[in-house]
Amino acid sequence: MQLLNKIVLVGLLAVSLQGCQLGEDDEVSTEADMIIIDLEGYEKDITNDGFYELVLTEKSKYADFIAKGDISKIKIYGNQNAIRIDTDTNIEKLSIFGDGNVLTVNVGVELTIDELTVTGNSNSVDVFRIITPSIAGELNRVCESNTSAIVCL
Repeated sequence: MQLLNKIVLVGLLAVSLQGCQLGEDDEVSTEADMIIIDLEGYEKDITNDGFYELVLTEKSKYADFIAKGDISKIKIYGNQNAIRIDTDTNIEKLSIFGDGNVLTVNVGVELTIDELTVTGNSNSVDVFRIITPSIAGELNRVCESNTSAIVCL
């Protein structure tokens, strides 16, 4: 009888602890916040406490701002936007579909872009390093500064 009580007790304990993680820290969510700019002439700096994705819609024309914090992806659909990256050193993906956009970094920031896609025209990207570039369109200027000289692709 005592053995049966112990088995029932262990079973109840196992069921009550199901889904609990003993001795481990809570997992940090890796899902990025999304910040969408849908205004013409946007000029406020962007900052976020966590990981974020930045999207400039087709309505986002003539925006000029500094993006601060940990950016995962940037998608630019609008035209004539100027974005300066403050401190981030890695962006997973930069996609530029609009025309006449400029992306630069602050002095001393060694930004690496894992995947770059440019399909618009007359865009300019100046960063430290680009792992996988895909550049279409016309008159696009994409430059890396990871050597002693600036190299434009």
